[in-house]
Amino acid sequence: MANKKFIRLESGQFVEDQAISTSAGAGDAGKVPALDEAGLINQDMMPLGVGPESKGFVTSEALGDNVLVNVHDDAGTPKIRLATSAKGATGPYRAHGYVKTGGDLAATVLVYFESNMVGAGMAPGAEQYLGVDGVLTETPTVNIGDIVQEVGIAISATEMTFEAQQPVTVV
Repeated sequence: MANKKFIRLESGQFVEDQAISTSAGAGDAGKVPALDEAGLINQDMMPLGVGPESKGFVTSEALGDNVLVNVHDDAGTPKIRLATSAKGATGPYRAHGYVKTGGDLAATVLVYFESNMVGAGMAPGAEQYLGVDGVLTETPTVNIGDIVQEVGIAISATEMTFEAQQPVTVV
């Protein structure tokens, strides 16, 4: 959707201009913001401390949408990968946050911390746990070596409050 245009007065002349839907920072100071497709102001236009806690990270593997992720150190660079409760060959990896929109390997993806996450088939009021490969589950694992980590509470059949708890290893 193209941003709305408007007329402004510059040095005594009328000039057509266009609202912006994302900000590049200080260089966009004084520009008129446009609402996005959802009718909201883009998060990068909000002042620090307003909106969900989030940060961009490079992926160390391809990630799908609405999955739980683990922040890890890759030779001094913080990256993200799928969180998983399963011990497996390399896991388990506790959930630190989640992504709304995934990305390919080496893509920069926005990770959200402590805000509402979209899901499906949840029972309102039910605890949500880290499952295998970044998915949510209402049934914690019982497999030895796996981790049990509560990550939130369902507030509807399709939404939960993300609030990662300390994981416990099954023995």
